[in-house]
Amino acid sequence: MAPMYYKSKFDLYRAIVEKHTNLKLSTPTRQFNYVFARSCYYYLCRKFGLMSFAKISATVNKNHATVMHSLKELPYIIKDRKSTRLNSS
Repeated sequence: MAPMYYKSKFDLYRAIVEKHTNLKLSTPTRQFNYVFARSCYYYLCRKFGLMSFAKISATVNKNHATVMHSLKELPYIIKDRKSTRLNSS
């Protein structure tokens, strides 16, 4: 299998998240699966790519404040999803 090359870290992180979730990050919807997938993408870009909010937001046609809010809420989303998953089993 030939290695895949990406133009930038944005492309790499986007490909990882889109492949794992089977969703397109730029789809304009507020469905939870898309919101969570975009949040994961923002996290990867910010944490490992050391990218600015403005650059991250430009890749998915969102506002920089949307990225900031999403990253702020991500830990609570994860915590809530874990608790609901455990309670529903």
